[in-house]
Amino acid sequence: MAPRKDTRPYIKVTLDMPDHPKYAGLTRAQKFLVIEGWIHCAKYKTDGHMDIHVWRKFGTKKDRILFEQVGIVKMDSDEAGANFVDYLEHQTSR
Repeated sequence: MAPRKDTRPYIKVTLDMPDHPKYAGLTRAQKFLVIEGWIHCAKYKTDGHMDIHVWRKFGTKKDRILFEQVGIVKMDSDEAGANFVDYLEHQTSR
């Protein structure tokens, strides 16, 4: 009997993500917070965008500032939310 296909939704995380230069300076908790952000975007099918109301409660202010500084997220020009940079290069579009 063939194994049953797993139909749960998922995101892609490469094996080198923790060591990638963009993430290497983050703490383990901050790296997992990035993954939680990707999960949020996949779950709500936002193509990498996080609404400003969600963003303001995401991690700590220090985390959010750091994520912007190192280029993990870029804020919308109208401050409507944050976009995870390169999200659609790795994750499935809605």
